[in-house]
Amino acid sequence: MPMDGLTIGAIVCELNSLLLGARIDKINQPEKDELVIACRNNGENYKLLLCSNPSFARVNLTRLSKPNPLTPTNFCMLLRKHLTGGRLAEIKQISNERILLFSFDCLNDFNEPVTKRLIVEIMGKHSNIIFTDSNGKIFDSIRRVNSLMSRMRVVQPGLSYELPPSQNKLDPFSDSIPALEPIARKIGDTLLGLSASAAEELAYLISENGFNEGFSAFMKPYKAKDFSPVLLLDDSGFPVDFFATEQARFLPEFQEKRTLLSDAVDDYFALRDRAMRTRERSHGLRIKLTNLLEKAQRKNAQQHEKLLECADMEKFRIFGELITANLFLIKRGDSSVTVKNYYDSMNEITIELDNTISPNANAQKYFKHYNKLKTASHLLCSQMDQTQKDIDYLSEQLTNLENCENEQDIEQIRAELILAGYVTAPKEKQKKIESKPMRFLSATGIEILVGKNNMQNDKLTLQIADSEDLWMHVKDVHGSHVIIRSSAPDDETVNQGALLAAYYSKARQSANVAVDYTLRRFVKKPSGAGLGKVIYTNQSTCFVTPDEALIRQIKRID
Repeated sequence: MPMDGLTIGAIVCELNSLLLGARIDKINQPEKDELVIACRNNGENYKLLLCSNPSFARVNLTRLSKPNPLTPTNFCMLLRKHLTGGRLAEIKQISNERILLFSFDCLNDFNEPVTKRLIVEIMGKHSNIIFTDSNGKIFDSIRRVNSLMSRMRVVQPGLSYELPPSQNKLDPFSDSIPALEPIARKIGDTLLGLSASAAEELAYLISENGFNEGFSAFMKPYKAKDFSPVLLLDDSGFPVDFFATEQARFLPEFQEKRTLLSDAVDDYFALRDRAMRTRERSHGLRIKLTNLLEKAQRKNAQQHEKLLECADMEKFRIFGELITANLFLIKRGDSSVTVKNYYDSMNEITIELDNTISPNANAQKYFKHYNKLKTASHLLCSQMDQTQKDIDYLSEQLTNLENCENEQDIEQIRAELILAGYVTAPKEKQKKIESKPMRFLSATGIEILVGKNNMQNDKLTLQIADSEDLWMHVKDVHGSHVIIRSSAPDDETVNQGALLAAYYSKARQSANVAVDYTLRRFVKKPSGAGLGKVIYTNQSTCFVTPDEALIRQIKRID
């Protein structure tokens, strides 16, 4: 459920009960559109997340931790200067809009008490976090908006804060709401602060109980501020939505209760936010790899065309020999000659000649062309081998990029590409990159390790795994090395390991994928082989169909 007006009202109620009067200890900005305010209240530590990302804008208490940039932004430094050590004095929602106002009691440079405000607007692509004084004068915002970006409202330092334009909808907390049809779209267009999901729930209640009873049942917990947060799960137990109240239109077994609405919000957004931000960070590298791959594929096609031209080289050698054997028939100035081809049952053949040179020079010209094509064919075979290796390697790295979960994973792939000469190293010195394989527990409690790139695959197989551990890899396809920390795992663990190997490979979208497995001691790295390249023997093969729902059921332990 998006953070609509009703959900924000529930969040405000929750935050007021926990954070009112909290002391601000630390402010961080782990992302360009995200703030984390660490505070303490009644002996408890809390982390307040304010996010203005267009796709995942939200406000909630969070349990998650993110690495912070080495150099904080100017906006973060400004907030630290003004708010650190202050007290959170007020948290309120503007009407039933998606706007929250946080007021802080602080001291100015003269040690006098002043009020500062953070205004969080959760409005899709227009989401923003704005810092003002008590009179609404803007100090700065996490996203500045000039007149070229918006004709309706400018957000710049020094200007006065103005509320976004009104939506001209009815406030659902009003006592004079006219009867509405049980049509979600019309309800959403009429009432302020209802997302499509909330409108669907209200439409369901109206259709089941009539307007008066249905509307009353829907608004009761919001008016009474009596919430029962739930996380909506799909058949595999994956969170697909969250709500401030239990939903009548879904079965209870798919609604997992949470003590705090913030916990439900955190659980819902955690994977989606991480996946989206990882994809954003890897975008430049993905474009670079795609361009390199397309260039290698074009080069490979051109080399194949040239090799086809070389397939006719024997013809030119024969022409040279036939001209040499029949010099007595040819006069200088002839443009062609017809002779018997003793390479083809003495059938007659006509050979074109250059009438500006001698007959012998024509023969030497054909021999020279033959030798040129012969040399080219040898070079092309060698070049085509290297081009195919480039194609395989770049395809493998694109697959590895899909397995990245954080910035460290991406930078490890970049470091390998720099080492291999595909990407230019940056001028500034890079810090050492630490990135670890994924860790899972099988249904029977056996640890399964999965590499996310070639460097990890090498380390996992050659350094981390014991000789009696089970090693797995998709047959003849780029993908992760998988280690099961057991020499004789049960069938269910083997199947889960095979599912992980297939899912984290280029065969992710395929069915009935062949996965080889053998003991680690039968896996060797050939001399001079690239990162992640191994050979193995004594393998067995199983077949699985990768399924994201099945992967989510395997317990992740990192």
